[in-house]
Amino acid sequence: MAVFAYKSIDPDGRSVSGKIEAANLLDLEQRLARIGLDLITAESANKPSGGFLRGKVSRQDLITFCFQMEQLVGAGVPLLEGLTELRDSTESARFREVMGTLIEAIEGGQSLSQALAGQPQVFSQIFVSLVGAGERTGQLVEVLRRLADTLKWQDELAAYAKKIVIYPAFVAGIVFMVILLLMMFLVPEMAKFLKSMNQQLPLQTRLLIATSNFTVKYWYLVVGLPIVAVMVFFAAIKASPAFAFTIDGLNDPNFACFRCWNRKILGLFQRRIELVGHGCFYGLQQALAPASHHLSIDVGFHHFKRTQVFHHDQIGRVTFSQ
Repeated sequence: MAVFAYKSIDPDGRSVSGKIEAANLLDLEQRLARIGLDLITAESANKPSGGFLRGKVSRQDLITFCFQMEQLVGAGVPLLEGLTELRDSTESARFREVMGTLIEAIEGGQSLSQALAGQPQVFSQIFVSLVGAGERTGQLVEVLRRLADTLKWQDELAAYAKKIVIYPAFVAGIVFMVILLLMMFLVPEMAKFLKSMNQQLPLQTRLLIATSNFTVKYWYLVVGLPIVAVMVFFAAIKASPAFAFTIDGLNDPNFACFRCWNRKILGLFQRRIELVGHGCFYGLQQALAPASHHLSIDVGFHHFKRTQVFHHDQIGRVTFSQ
């Protein structure tokens, strides 16, 4: 059974918080009711096990989820049977765990969108909101199909981005290794020859020799520090929301050092990618609008301003009207 961190109230109206084991949220509510507590909120308190070995749900797993659920729901297979079939057929241990959690939540009385919302590290808010809209309008099959298409597009875009990044990164690595070898082996030999001439060396040459001497003496720092710095940088982004927010703030057009880079170089490309991505989701209007005269979906997305710069952590409301 899972461990839930809950917040509840007792018969006197006082707030009571704690942790308790339960099979699902319905079981948790019943357990608290037996001790005279009314459940307010609860979330899983299970600590991730296995660290980096725990793995994560890939985009391919999400594509498989959307495609197979579209086929099963479209064929009239009950939701629980479809999820069970998907859980038993997947090869990913992490995704199998997610499917098991979804099955438990639905058995506890939740809808599919509510169960998906309980896995925010796997299913985004937009994903959950669209699935919920599909449930309310009876167009779940169409929503799943559109989501699968969008995820495929994102996967193709990510693969293309990796291809265009790998070559420059490979070249940069080769250049770095060549410079390192020159500093450690070639420049010291040239320095011996130049010193034997007993002539005053130009400033640039003296700086080059000093750099070579430092590289020979502290080569492990030259090689290790950039790697450690990159690892610490990304670890800090994951560990500190404040630091991540500060780094994200570099996209602000008021940040002078990056204004030209953002507007002139990245701005147009980023704007087009974001607009195409949101356009894929907005295209679901064709599937949802006929079934509802006025449907509002709360989604989290990047707010697009006239400066053509995106600011994160903005909450917007997308309204689909017939």
